[in-house]
Amino acid sequence: MGASSNLNTTSLHGNGKKKNGKQKRHEEPHSTGIVARRTYARNAARMAKFNSNFRRTLENTVVNKYASRRTSLFKSSRPMKAPKRRATVRTHQQLYDQEGRLFRVGDIVSLLDEEDGMPYFAQIRGLVTDSYGDQKVALNWLIPLKSASDEHYFDPNHFAHGISDPEFYSINDCCFICNAPDLPAYRKEWTPRECAEEQLKYEMEERLRDLQAVASSELRFLDGSLVKKCKK
Repeated sequence: MGASSNLNTTSLHGNGKKKNGKQKRHEEPHSTGIVARRTYARNAARMAKFNSNFRRTLENTVVNKYASRRTSLFKSSRPMKAPKRRATVRTHQQLYDQEGRLFRVGDIVSLLDEEDGMPYFAQIRGLVTDSYGDQKVALNWLIPLKSASDEHYFDPNHFAHGISDPEFYSINDCCFICNAPDLPAYRKEWTPRECAEEQLKYEMEERLRDLQAVASSELRFLDGSLVKKCKK
């Protein structure tokens, strides 16, 4: 009895195992079939997309007979030349000339006059490189005052900003005199209007001084004549 019961139990367990194995075998094809169908659909979509893109590239590609087929068909982005830099005018705060001299905005320079060969002084308003690569300077000319002992010798206390020159001069024609003097008038950025106003101001002041000198001399003359009359 005990042996038969053991056999029955083993047979039952064996049958149960067999049934479970059959169920798994039946379940596996179903799940693997879904995965296979999905992967097949994905691959088919990818191939269709690739074929459509390949056809488009074939239709739009201009085949060069001197280039290889690989470069003409499979390169999506053709090599392009870098755009050429346009020649423009550039401004600078400091600039070296051909002789290695350093010029800065605000420096005092002198230029020789072609007629008399004497130096005249100016302050650098701007440094420019034109479209041809030539180095130019924009200048504010300095006018000597009557208090200056020598108009061809620069003394910052006896010069005034007079003319804002619209023309550009070659930096090679300039002779460096000194950096910007430590005075408010030389540290200021002068516009053409301000230069004209400053020049007019100095001219009016000089005329006023001349008139005062003439008036004082005439008054002395009149005072002298009155004194003589009184003595008589």
